Amino acid sequence: CVQVPNIKGVLFDLGGVLVENPLYADLWKNKKGNKRLRTQFGMRQIGLQEYIRHGAKILGCSQKEFYRKTKKAYRHGKLIRPVFSIFKKIKISKYIFSNSNPIHLEYVKKNFSFVLALTKANFFTLRKERLVSFRKVIRLIGIKPTEVIFIDDKKEMIDRAKKIGMKAILYKNSIQLEKELRKFNVI
Repeated sequence: CVQVPNIKGVLFDLGGVLVENPLYADLWKNKKGNKRLRTQFGMRQIGLQEYIRHGAKILGCSQKEFYRKTKKAYRHGKLIRPVFSIFKKIKISKYIFSNSNPIHLEYVKKNFSFVLALTKANFFTLRKERLVSFRKVIRLIGIKPTEVIFIDDKKEMIDRAKKIGMKAILYKNSIQLEKELRKFNVI
């Protein structure tokens, strides 16, 4: 008989797992300095006006045009319904840990409040690129890393979660996700 670990929480990424990814990659394609700017904005180190000013320079357009393009890029994404069905079946605490900037977060809160209402807590201001962010989320939810499953569509994020002892699932599709979660006896 295979021993199933005692899992007490499931930590979901949002974009690319529960909701379609925003179209920001097309907006920033081959633009130097964009990653740093997006990280600063996502972590609330700079405000909206500074983000618009610097972003417009990077893209070589007016601030008004930059804001319009940015809103369009981040106001995208439909619920991935098969994953949401799985999400609702989970019998233990659910959390969301996502790199969402204030523009995208506004869209998420407006359009997916029913998803957020099913979670115990949501973490949007911490960056998953930083291992310290994973440690902080674990501290905030108060569950041992070995008792948490992290789900993301990016392998580098899965690797970070595993580094601190979390169980992790690299999301590929809803059938694979449900099969993996059944192994942990959480649905």
